[in-house]
Amino acid sequence: MRRFSEVLRELREEKKLTQRQLANSLSLSDSAIGMYESGKREPNYETLEIIADYFNVDMNFLLGKTLVKNTYLFDSELMQAMALIIKTKRLKLGLTLEEIISKLEGITLEELINFEENGSALPIQLIESLSNILELNYFNDVFQQARANIAFADVNIQNENEVSKASIDPRFNDFKFALMHGENDLTEEQKQDLLDYYEFIKSKKR
Repeated sequence: MRRFSEVLRELREEKKLTQRQLANSLSLSDSAIGMYESGKREPNYETLEIIADYFNVDMNFLLGKTLVKNTYLFDSELMQAMALIIKTKRLKLGLTLEEIISKLEGITLEELINFEENGSALPIQLIESLSNILELNYFNDVFQQARANIAFADVNIQNENEVSKASIDPRFNDFKFALMHGENDLTEEQKQDLLDYYEFIKSKKR
């Protein structure tokens, strides 16, 4: 059985990432990645989940218990949430579908339309490429954001119009940032947005 440290190094090198680049993507320190890869330290379960999600592999593969990288398929709700984020960013940048297609290989205009409008499944590699073209970090800005939007919608929002609003609400990013890093790291504008967003959440729980 392979060790976690070996699998992590192989996955990082496959993506041609330095330890610092991987650490930045996962919001971890450089030293943490170095210790994981040297076998001097083991991540907790939550961090293992984050790493597995980032590389799109099963936990058992990450821990060296199987050679099958991924038996998990994104469900339609997650795919639709990612498609909404992609479409919103494309429109914000003022790019047409044709302009996106000209920069991508392995996808037709019809497939891209079906992805944006219906959440039709696309290979993870294509979604990563789409994210890069739109200046998005796939793991943080698309995959994790989509999961957060779904969780938030399930708990706090009741109707379809509010779901759409929450999915593109920029205040949600400030809210997550504050939870991860602390309110003192926010700008004054972000703090005000956070307060507004807090009031928005409270109004949904009444």
